[in-house]
Amino acid sequence: MDQTDKHKSHYGILCGIAAYGSWGIIPLYFKTVASVPPVEVLAHRALWSFVTLVILTGLLGRWKGLWQINVSPRIAWSNQALVTGR
Repeated sequence: MDQTDKHKSHYGILCGIAAYGSWGIIPLYFKTVASVPPVEVLAHRALWSFVTLVILTGLLGRWKGLWQINVSPRIAWSNQALVTGR
C-alpha cells in the first residue's frame, strides 16, 4: 500500500465516521426544531444556503464564472422558468 492509498483509506474512514455521526445527530436536530413552523425552517435553509454560496464564491474568486453562467440566454431562461414556474 503506497502513500496515496493510505491517504484515501484515511479519508474514507473519516467520511464514514462523519456520515454515521450525522446520522445520530440529525434526530436531535429535528427534535429541537419540532416547534418551529416548517415554512420558517425552509426560509432559514434557503437564506443560509445563499449566504454560504456568496461566501464560498467570494473566497474561491469565482464571481466571473458565476456571472458568465447567468448571462447565457439559455440558462437565464431556464432559471427564470424555475423561479416563476412558467
